[in-house]
Amino acid sequence: MTEPPLVTLTTVRGSFVAEALKGALEDVGIPAMTRAEQHSSWLFPGAGGGLGPVEVLVAADRRREAQGVLAAFEAADGEPA
Repeated sequence: MTEPPLVTLTTVRGSFVAEALKGALEDVGIPAMTRAEQHSSWLFPGAGGGLGPVEVLVAADRRREAQGVLAAFEAADGEPA
């Protein structure tokens, strides 16, 4: 059986927010992963990498359910959008 494709649920600012949202998704049984391009951390060590945009990805077939979790996360001022 093949895995459903991953889709971007949202893009947030910073790895802390991304990991918090990922945790909220996983708490309700929705597998999630994050993807970031954080060039500053390897170009300029100690420059505070992890503050750039981070995508939160979910399986395409769980997107609608994940959008509900995202809405609750935003309502609780988790802050994505």
